[in-house]
Amino acid sequence: MSNVITEIGKIKIKWEIKEESIRERILDHYRNFLSNGEKKEIEIKFYKKSFLFPSGIKPIVNTRSWEYLKDRDKFYFRFPRGENSSVAVIRQDFKKVEFFSPDKDGQLLLYLFPELLYSLILPEFRGILLHACGIKMKNRIFVFLAPPEGGKSTIAKLALKKGLIVLNDDRIILRKIKGKYFAFGNPWHGEVKITSSDYGEIEELFFLEKAKRNYIQRIFKKDMVIQIIRNSFYLKEDKESLRKIVEIVLDIVDNINGYIFGFKPDLKIWKYLDERFK
Repeated sequence: MSNVITEIGKIKIKWEIKEESIRERILDHYRNFLSNGEKKEIEIKFYKKSFLFPSGIKPIVNTRSWEYLKDRDKFYFRFPRGENSSVAVIRQDFKKVEFFSPDKDGQLLLYLFPELLYSLILPEFRGILLHACGIKMKNRIFVFLAPPEGGKSTIAKLALKKGLIVLNDDRIILRKIKGKYFAFGNPWHGEVKITSSDYGEIEELFFLEKAKRNYIQRIFKKDMVIQIIRNSFYLKEDKESLRKIVEIVLDIVDNINGYIFGFKPDLKIWKYLDERFK
């Protein structure tokens, strides 16, 4: 059995999974995000068994499908499913993760858990996970932020009709590397199931507004901060997580231009953007 190495957002993860059926699902799901070599930033070990959870730890975040907890030098994500709950144990330095689950299909390793993990670790890599659609046009990356039903998937569908590259229609990784901000595709899509491992430097962020005509308008920095935070994935109830996110967002606003993009949903938007941001 060989380990699986994925690279998403320039972060390499080594997956150590003995169960062949789950390993094959990982290989298929992340097929466009596989990497070579043993060098990695994070190691995930999968154990097909239940986890005896420490008593007395109260969740910081408690949702219908998952919980987030802290205990001294460890972080936990728990996915309650009666007697078949799954638990991720994350070391404080984020370098090692143990995932315990009696599930046979490993579904949580494809969606939900990796997204939660990235929302937790990205600030350590000077990054953030955004509610955004990313499109590549003429070697330029356009990132469009919006809440659910705000037009991201519409933008992605229009990009596909134009023959452009869709990085992701619902989630985009943003990282600062060597003083520049880069946007990365990832496999955790929304309505549009086409994604790309492509990435590139960005100079602007666009905040979508559905409109009867296309228009571009500069956004005030204060409003840009608010909109980025609103459209970010992070553990809102965790003060330390919020502090890190705010620090990163303030740096983004100081280095990236922000625009409100009112758009009429037709193919003319690409010519409109191309003419204004050559």
